[in-house]
Amino acid sequence: MVEDSDITAHPREDLDLAVAGGLDLVGRHLTRGEAHVVATWQSSSPDARGLYARLFARRDRLVRCSELRERYDEITDVDSALDELWARGLAWRSPRDPLPVGWRLPLYDRAELAALCKKHGLPATGRRAELEVRLTALGAPARSAMRRPGVRLRHRGLLRRLCSAFLGRPDGDLRALVLERMGTVHFAPYTPTGGQGLFPDRRTMRHYEEARAWAHHVAEAGAVTATDLARALTLVAEGAGESAVHRRFRAARYGVRVATAAAESLDRAGAPEASAPIWRALARPSARGSSAALRRLALCHEKLGDPATGAELCARGRAPAQPA
Repeated sequence: MVEDSDITAHPREDLDLAVAGGLDLVGRHLTRGEAHVVATWQSSSPDARGLYARLFARRDRLVRCSELRERYDEITDVDSALDELWARGLAWRSPRDPLPVGWRLPLYDRAELAALCKKHGLPATGRRAELEVRLTALGAPARSAMRRPGVRLRHRGLLRRLCSAFLGRPDGDLRALVLERMGTVHFAPYTPTGGQGLFPDRRTMRHYEEARAWAHHVAEAGAVTATDLARALTLVAEGAGESAVHRRFRAARYGVRVATAAAESLDRAGAPEASAPIWRALARPSARGSSAALRRLALCHEKLGDPATGAELCARGRAPAQPA
C-alpha cells in the first residue's frame, strides 16, 4: 500500500531528482552558460527551488504574486523566495522588469482590462481577446498603467531538457514520478552501460530538440504541408543506418512521425499514388516502423491494381519464425 505522504512528495524533490538525473545523462552537452544556470538553481535555497518547482508545473506565463502567498505549505516565506529567484536571474518580476504588455495581460481579468481600455479612451466592449489587442497596440501607456506584481520563470526550457532526458519522455512531465509512486506506472530497472549516452554530441541533441518542437507544431496545425513533408523525408533519410537502441533519441524519429501522418492523410483522401512514395521511404529496413510501412505500401499497390507486388511486399515484411 502506498502512503499518502509518498504520493504527495513536494514538487521540489521531484524536480531536484530529475535535474540531477538529467545532468548525469546530458550534462556534458550543456554550454558554460547553461551549466552556470543549473548550478545557480541547485545552490538556491529550498524555498526558492520549491517555489520554482511549483511554478514549473504551471502554465508558462506571468502569475500574480498575491496568488502564491499562503498557498503552498512547504514554502515558509514566499516573498523571500520570489526575491531570491529574481536576484539570481531565475525569474522575471513585474513591474521590476520592463516586460511587454502581452506578458502582463494574464495578471488582469476581463473587467479590469475593460477599465484600462476606458481609462485610455479605447472601446471597453467586446471579448477579452479584443480588449487585449487594443491594449497591446496602445504600447507604452498601457505598460505604465499595468503595474500589478507578477512572476514568470526563466530557463524553463533548460530544466525541461534535463527532465526529459531523465524521464525519457519528450514533455519532461514530472507527474510521471507521482504516478510511479502511486504504482500506476512502473519504471524499468536497468544498469546503465556507459558509452556516449543519449546523444553523441550537442549538435545531435539540439537537432533532436528542434525536430521534436517542429513535429509538435505540425501536429497542432493539423495538416502536413509540402515543406513539412520534404523536411520529414530528409530526416528519415538522415536516420538511415542508425542503431535501434539510439533511434528514440534522434531527429529521424519525428521525421517518421510527420511523414506517416502525411501518408495516412493521403490514404484517407483516396490518393494511393501519392502516398506510395512516402510509404516506400518509410519502409526501408533501417527505418523506425518499417514493417508497418511495408504493409501500407502493399495496400497501396493493391489499390493501384498491382496486387502481385503487394503480396511480394507482405512476404518480404513477414518476420521469419524462430527455431524451437
